[in-house]
Amino acid sequence: MPTQYSPRAQTQAKKSTNAPMQTKKPTIAMEPFNHEHADIVLRTSDDVHFLVHKQILMTWSPFWQGQFLAMEQEETQSRLQYDQMRRLIVPVSEDSRTLDSLLRHVYPVHNAPTLRGFQDTFALLEAARKYEIIAAVKASKKVIAELAEQYPLRVYALAAKKQWEHEMRTAAIAALGHPINEMYVEELESIPAGVYYRLLAYYRACVKAVADRMADLSWIEPLAAGQGWQPGMFRCRKETCGGAWFSGYLSVARQALRARPRAKTLENPELINAALSGAIVCEACRTTAFSDVHTFNALLAGEVGRVLEEIELKIK
Repeated sequence: MPTQYSPRAQTQAKKSTNAPMQTKKPTIAMEPFNHEHADIVLRTSDDVHFLVHKQILMTWSPFWQGQFLAMEQEETQSRLQYDQMRRLIVPVSEDSRTLDSLLRHVYPVHNAPTLRGFQDTFALLEAARKYEIIAAVKASKKVIAELAEQYPLRVYALAAKKQWEHEMRTAAIAALGHPINEMYVEELESIPAGVYYRLLAYYRACVKAVADRMADLSWIEPLAAGQGWQPGMFRCRKETCGGAWFSGYLSVARQALRARPRAKTLENPELINAALSGAIVCEACRTTAFSDVHTFNALLAGEVGRVLEEIELKIK
């Protein structure tokens, strides 16, 4: 039997069609990005709304300054979105975790955000560079440098994947404190073999340069003379010593620098203690051994640093 026309049913259908769509209530970010008096909404990739102030963003970020000025042009007005409070909604590609960390570097909050781990730090640096927020750039680069000291290969591979040359060089320098020839990290699978090869080539060049300086210590004499330093271990004439303890120290130092070719290697107290334990048995050396070894180490560290500065990681 055909359905009969019903004005009432038609009216109900029309009301149903014209009824406003039920929209999901947005998730609002945590303090201080939840104040009702904010005039801008930043909507993250995971659909969290950050209620922020346009003037603060424009003050700290040249990027946002340009964006908001562009939005004021008449031709863009029709494409803008607003919330129920008539606040402009600006979608961003970052997730809420990254945006929260980024904004806390420019907002007047009590404590700066604490960065933890590779993902958070690299995401923050990428966002900070995009939005030109210098405070966040400096903070994230500092943490990446600290991570590189412990995990140089991971930082190098992640930076190489993003083509961040500065961070690649930071990681390469930090790698000098590790036996990277014997190390493997999963992140190496995501970079070309040539990128990893150039890191190994840089490492080998540094090992050779430091070894060459340790093989010929003639450079120490003019430096010592310039400081008015006359090392006692070079003048010891005792048959039972003759500076033998210092020769042993040089041998140990050479070996340590071959494994970790950088100035920080010489800061290892075990190296110095081993040298002093040999010097204490010599009456001629024991009185000046402590100051002599520390002075020599300082000069050697400076020379190692100078030599390494002349070697550059090849990016391409």
